[in-house]
Amino acid sequence: MGCLGAPDLIAAIAAQLPAPAAVIVGEPTDMVAVRGHKGVSTFRVTLTGREAHSSLTHLGVSANMAAIPLLAALAELSAQLERDADPASPFMPKGSTLTVGQIHGGTATNILARECVLLFDLRTPPGVDPDALLADIYALCGRIDAELKARAPEAGLKIERRSTTPALAPEPDGAAEALARALTGDNGPPRVVPYAAEAGQFQGAGFSTVICGPGSIDQAHQPDEYVERSQMERGGAFMARLVETLRA
Repeated sequence: MGCLGAPDLIAAIAAQLPAPAAVIVGEPTDMVAVRGHKGVSTFRVTLTGREAHSSLTHLGVSANMAAIPLLAALAELSAQLERDADPASPFMPKGSTLTVGQIHGGTATNILARECVLLFDLRTPPGVDPDALLADIYALCGRIDAELKARAPEAGLKIERRSTTPALAPEPDGAAEALARALTGDNGPPRVVPYAAEAGQFQGAGFSTVICGPGSIDQAHQPDEYVERSQMERGGAFMARLVETLRA
């Protein structure tokens, strides 16, 4: 996750090809035009301690125990983001969201954990700086790192950014959205989605961009992920009409 391949493609297009009149990113939208999406930043935090028997806590450092203040701070930030959400936002959920997706730590109940790894993501609407929201988290990570090193020189905390995908800001009267609506016959209201996609990266390069593709995000990333046949048929018809439009 992270849309890591698109930047190289976008750079090649910008360097070697005429600027496209429109970019249509084929994420699942039920074959309707979507003009905005949230950005996503993902992080890995690795806490390193020192193993010892759990009865001899003075001889070791539990990475799992050291992770608890950070997890509490992330949970509080998540709740604060929900409280601060703009009720007028077109997104649902309205504002930025933060979730801890994975936690791995320890080898046995009676051994102080040598390592604890947690991964979290932060999703932000257009115009919101994820680093500004995480300033206090970065500072806390620095303090925990210093506290761990003071107890054991091999211990510490490392926070790594795995990816940053920018949001897609709605483009009023955008050429890409107008094209997608013409090809689909979509006359519905303006739409945005809370998930992230490569559209914000294309927009950042100066290209008019929209999301439109078969399937629904409700069925994505599930054990039985699927796209309905009718959606695939509508996608095929969309491509056929696009070819005819380009021929004209």
